[in-house]
Amino acid sequence: MRCVGCGSGLGEIDLLNSSCQSCGDILLPDDLATLRREMGIAPDAPPEVENPVIEATPEKVPDSVDCPGCNTPLMGEDLAQWNTGACPYCSHENEGAAAGTTQPEEVIYIPDNLDYDENENDEESSEDFELHPSG
Repeated sequence: MRCVGCGSGLGEIDLLNSSCQSCGDILLPDDLATLRREMGIAPDAPPEVENPVIEATPEKVPDSVDCPGCNTPLMGEDLAQWNTGACPYCSHENEGAAAGTTQPEEVIYIPDNLDYDENENDEESSEDFELHPSG
């Protein structure tokens, strides 16, 4: 293949630099693909990526609880002290320790003002209602 600008023969150095070394003319992507084909060089291909093999297991995270008084994470001996009564840093009392549990119970509150009748008929709910202006 010859350079479009100066007519000199193009070689591997021209291909590596993507330009003609005689005149400095830039080789376009189509010209580079043609030059690769003429030289018997495989076209550009994306790199092959292999998934990494993880040989180690992750470290176990120790049990911890955040103190509600000072937000300090309590682990190890501090957690043991918390479970028996109070935070070792701010002396916030653990109410769960006296009751025999250290985890707060999940409480779901349902409002008393909900009017829901499971036996309600769908025909009643589909009735049309009229709005009357007040006053």
